[in-house]
Amino acid sequence: AILRAHLALVVSPHEQDLLHNLYNVPHHKVALSTWYYPPPLDIFPSLDGWDARQHFCTIGSFRHAPNMDSVRWLAEEVWPKVAELLPEAEMHVYGSYPSKAAMQLHRPKRRFHVKGS
Repeated sequence: AILRAHLALVVSPHEQDLLHNLYNVPHHKVALSTWYYPPPLDIFPSLDGWDARQHFCTIGSFRHAPNMDSVRWLAEEVWPKVAELLPEAEMHVYGSYPSKAAMQLHRPKRRFHVKGS
């Protein structure tokens, strides 16, 4: 599936090397994600600080059972606590192949948005 994708985002240089060297995924199809802390200011010097940010997002395929479990846990256990502390914040969940169960977690009034891919 990764070879059919336009781009694969990975979260570590180890994953990037693994895809290139073990699975022969072309370099132009793999990018190192910069969604980690601390942000690489040498790459994104104009990145807004934490005070300028508003919302949260998560990304993952819904066909991967642990991802679905984590979204359910996020919706039911974590997000209510975060939403109480940050009343303007929204949670945006993106992922391929959202099931009916995943889409039932979409609760705009609670600022929890399941958007699929």
